Amino acid sequence: MNEVVQTYYDGMLGMPTLRVLPSIRRPSFERGTILTALTSFQVGVFGFLIGYGISGFETGFVGWLLGSSLGLLAGALLAR
Repeated sequence: MNEVVQTYYDGMLGMPTLRVLPSIRRPSFERGTILTALTSFQVGVFGFLIGYGISGFETGFVGWLLGSSLGLLAGALLAR
């Protein structure tokens, strides 16, 4: 049994240590990512307000879903 345990630990000791990759040190966002997210959020809020004004919270939630989906598409097209 000791040989099995020793072989197991020998295998674990050979694992490399974790290092931080140079490209991950500083977060960077592209213009297209920010523009798409902001457009999706703004159109989603606008859709929620319209739906909420028509017939309450449930319709506002559906309006938010539709609005954020359309905003995501519009933001992706604008970011090109």
